Amino acid sequence: MAVKILQHRRTNYHFIFLVILLSLLINIRPTWGHEDPNNSLENPEEEEWKTRPPLTPLLEIEREITGCCTREKKMKSFGNAVSGEELIIDVGHCRKKCSPHKPLKKKKFEKLMKENPNIDPRELFLLHSTRVTRRHPSCPKGETCSESDYRIEKLLTSTGELTVDIVENCSCQPNSKACRRHPKIVTFHMGTPLESTVDVGECRGHCGEDMKCQPVITKTTSVNGPNGVECVSLIEDCLCSSQCYRVSHYEQVYDHSTEPPNATTHGQSPFQGGGTHTHGQSSFKHTHLTHSPQVGADGSLEEWKIKYRRKNK
Repeated sequence: MAVKILQHRRTNYHFIFLVILLSLLINIRPTWGHEDPNNSLENPEEEEWKTRPPLTPLLEIEREITGCCTREKKMKSFGNAVSGEELIIDVGHCRKKCSPHKPLKKKKFEKLMKENPNIDPRELFLLHSTRVTRRHPSCPKGETCSESDYRIEKLLTSTGELTVDIVENCSCQPNSKACRRHPKIVTFHMGTPLESTVDVGECRGHCGEDMKCQPVITKTTSVNGPNGVECVSLIEDCLCSSQCYRVSHYEQVYDHSTEPPNATTHGQSPFQGGGTHTHGQSSFKHTHLTHSPQVGADGSLEEWKIKYRRKNK
């Protein structure tokens, strides 16, 4: 009889031991006995995570942490400088895809936890400790990673002065289904007392076959430069049109006239030279007028010789 009682007690002890072990493994506190509020087995951090909002998908976390839509380096050669050295400039470009991750280090993980207190550390670790086999878009659905800020850089090459657009910043922008004008912020003479920022605009959007989103209404504005006032072209409206079309282009030319002898007045008259756009690039045909007046003995104007010289730029 005593042997049976001992065996029964051993079985009960084994059962209790298994229950306690199982409760510790699944982090469940036993419900029997007196509960001491100061002797809790629960981690206070676990209670904190329970009150936080639901976790976001991994891809959204990745965009929030890494900032996939960012500017990346893009080195481009622009020929040779006056000194003979090759001109290689970082023009930049926008990151369209999220690149695979590198192995996560302890210091980087601690930094990520401080920078992202609202994200579960387990999600951070899972996200950054594994390599992404497939590259994802850097912006949410319906948006594209596009250039948001430019700066104008003027380079002095062996063939003359060259103006280059350099990407400064990128951001996720809504996809444009229709052809319309989008902002294009350009900074002129950055880092100088003459620095100025202008929205020159750009045309983006889908068009039908053999059509392209082109600027149809433009205007000009002036910015101060080191060599005086500079003229900047601004896009006001865009429309789907054929890839080669004519737009109006006005220039000012001087109109010299003489009244009494030894007296000359100078006026200005507008001249419409026109221009052509091909494949989205401006190639204006400028008409320059050179006046060669022949003055007679009595001081009257005998003849005007107007020479037209067309130059494609």
